[in-house]
Amino acid sequence: MSPTVTVSYDNFFGNEQPDTARSRLRILNEALLKAQVTAAFGVQLTADYGLQGRAIGSGNDAFYIGAVVGRYAVNPKVALNGRVEYFSDRNSVLTTVPPGAMGFQTGGASLGVDVTPQSRLLWRTELRGFTARDHVFPDRSSSDPFSKNDGFVVTSLALTI
Repeated sequence: MSPTVTVSYDNFFGNEQPDTARSRLRILNEALLKAQVTAAFGVQLTADYGLQGRAIGSGNDAFYIGAVVGRYAVNPKVALNGRVEYFSDRNSVLTTVPPGAMGFQTGGASLGVDVTPQSRLLWRTELRGFTARDHVFPDRSSSDPFSKNDGFVVTSLALTI
């Protein structure tokens, strides 16, 4: 098999505010580069960049997200995946942060397993971890209600019809 490369771009222009709030134009741009390096191994790079009109005053607030995702098919029914990502939303366009935080600036990584028992059924389980510049993640286990780190296991089941 020869390597295959796919490049794509998409965008969104519109208002994401509730009907009761002042309209604010949001512009989101996303570029993807996907390479199937071998029959078993593929990698994807994703870059998102967005702007949204400020709630007060003029101008825009920016946010961006970048990720690298790898996937290795162990066999036709089982694949391993990994992701490294960075998210920057300094002015809380997409996120809400505790008072005193300098926006949501977070890096993350995950390791996971995909199981495909049938061609239209995918079961994914991932171990995900994040670390932020400021204390932005809820933390019920300490005296500080927020932490710089967060981790969890997530599982999902997808059926394509």
